Amino acid sequence: MYQKPTVTPVLVYEQILQSDHSRYIISFPGKGSLHQVSFHLLVETASPYRETSEEALSCFQFSITNQENSSLTTALQVAFQACHETLRQKNDRLPLVRRVGVGLICIAVRGEQLYIAQAGPGVIYCRDGQGTRKLRLVPVSTPLEESSDNEIQMIGIGEGKIQVALDRQLIQDGQKFIAANSALANATSYDGLDEILKSPVDEATRKLQVTMGEDPYFAALIVTSLLTEKT
Repeated sequence: MYQKPTVTPVLVYEQILQSDHSRYIISFPGKGSLHQVSFHLLVETASPYRETSEEALSCFQFSITNQENSSLTTALQVAFQACHETLRQKNDRLPLVRRVGVGLICIAVRGEQLYIAQAGPGVIYCRDGQGTRKLRLVPVSTPLEESSDNEIQMIGIGEGKIQVALDRQLIQDGQKFIAANSALANATSYDGLDEILKSPVDEATRKLQVTMGEDPYFAALIVTSLLTEKT
């Protein structure tokens, strides 16, 4: 028996839960050496233009699925850099007022393991027997451009490489993870988020709808564990 991670997408758009998440969230299987990995990708953007988020998601997926012989951590880093370069080139052709960066969080599931990777804005929390805490991912690449301590580098903005951060978690019985837009950090307290995450997924989704309903949109991935037999 082992803990099989289950990933549930959540999208609240104009206060309504959406069944179609594809504008801000996608899931897809890996190929080649990554065929046992499922990828779940979340984008955060302030752009009102639908193509910005969709292009970020599709570029990341294209990069992952065309690295059939790469290790998982290498594939993730390459995909973030490819997405950054694609959006940066597009921004260079636009007026300054139209240039928009994004944040991406990818949760890659392989067996009982979660590989969590992030560049740009976004938040990740874990709930276990000790309560709810914010995960601090470890940077695995350093951007060529220095930024201030309070500035979050955006994918698609600035020259050089984007900073990518990674973490690996072995999911335990009763644990829950949530990756979400950065607005979640200001919308509720740790106690409030703990109340949300201790609920069953369907109820947690409805609570997030209420909590984040004032935002133009809110996207999240909730990861839970399901005890199952090994095959």
